[in-house]
Amino acid sequence: MQRERKIARWAAERIKEAGGRAFFVGGCVRDQYTGYECKDLDIEIYGISQEQLLEILQRLGPVDLVGKSFGVYKVAGVDVDFAFPRRERKNGEGHRAFQIRPDPFMDPKEACSRRDFTINAMMQDVLTGEVLDYYGGRKDLEEKRICHIRPASFQEDSLRVFRAAQFSARFQFAIAPQTLELCRQIPVNDLPGERVEGELKKVLLKAEKPSLFFQSLRQMDHLHEWFPEISHLVGVEQRPDAHPEGDVYTHTLMVLDQAALLRDKAHHPYDLMLAACTHDLGKAATTQLRNGKIQSLGHEQAGIPLAQAMLSRLKVAGDIQKRVLNWTENHMRPGAMALSSSRESRTNLFLDRVEDPSDLLLLAQADCKGRGLPVAFEKEQQFWRERMQVYNNIVKDKPFPTGKELLARGVPPGKHMGALLQQARNQILCGDRREIALRNAVRVYDRMKKESKEDE
Repeated sequence: MQRERKIARWAAERIKEAGGRAFFVGGCVRDQYTGYECKDLDIEIYGISQEQLLEILQRLGPVDLVGKSFGVYKVAGVDVDFAFPRRERKNGEGHRAFQIRPDPFMDPKEACSRRDFTINAMMQDVLTGEVLDYYGGRKDLEEKRICHIRPASFQEDSLRVFRAAQFSARFQFAIAPQTLELCRQIPVNDLPGERVEGELKKVLLKAEKPSLFFQSLRQMDHLHEWFPEISHLVGVEQRPDAHPEGDVYTHTLMVLDQAALLRDKAHHPYDLMLAACTHDLGKAATTQLRNGKIQSLGHEQAGIPLAQAMLSRLKVAGDIQKRVLNWTENHMRPGAMALSSSRESRTNLFLDRVEDPSDLLLLAQADCKGRGLPVAFEKEQQFWRERMQVYNNIVKDKPFPTGKELLARGVPPGKHMGALLQQARNQILCGDRREIALRNAVRVYDRMKKESKEDE
């Protein structure tokens, strides 16, 4: 960020020469007090015209105006947003129903009042370092509190409900009682799924205790609207000897926080965190008392459509959904197979069909540790380290048969080719030699052809 700050200072000096003033705003001011690393620089410009700002920024390089009504300028190759304060007026229903126009000569205090929370409403002069804090943001930072500024403007944007929960989780701040009450009164059904997912993603990738996001939404009585599958886990009982922490909802949040401790090790950290949210959704539909014991038989399969519904509602990308659903279905297998010391053939077949086994193992570890028990996961990890090495050696040393090879042995192309190749692959994973697997594939095809002629 050193380069960007030098550029910001250069621009601020030119803006001052033109009769204006430049301020850092938003997160880059807030994060000076929270200890979090600032990764985005936002600068708000006062006292000069749009034409004057454009002329200054063009000296740095090509300038792109991001939405004329928003007045945000970006210089090519410079990771800084330059913008004017803007006036907003609600002109209809819904999250996007705002009339917005930039106003370079707006009073700074009035401009700050349109922001969501006091901690985001501080401004810092780029040149002098002076901080303008009209609404007590620094005090709320010191007292670890999320508090809105003006009730009337706050409730015009329903996304702020999720932003309050997001900041609470990321900074582990309490939401002020009056802000909680205000959030309860705000309908959130007007939001597009992408915007809710955007706030959730920040939580899952940045928060040390992402569980606080869902806890806050529950306090606001908004958990059931966008996350009904998680809401339905409240009160779903578990075996007290295996889950002394309580219901499935409590367990899920504990697993989520455990997954946050492991996400830096994941190939797909966001996917891992989503799977921590979805892994036990099926228990709401399958939990029953059988022979005096609480059981959730088949909850892995039952959770797949529930997880898919939640992810689709949030407009999560298809490739991410594929991994999360695969892990939801298979999250119990790593522990169970390690406990029973499953044969190498079984673990090879399992590893071959799961999406990113390493990340699935992290989910299984979080699931194991997300309980009210002092449990370790070292034996399971050692078991799978050894079995993954076996699997990787087979994949490396015994390349699987190809369609070209079957064609060379007289098997014509067709729908049967995929099934024959999968059968050969499975045989090799179970210990058969490559040549044997190829011969068997040809024999199976010959038998299929013979049976087909007999049916005619």
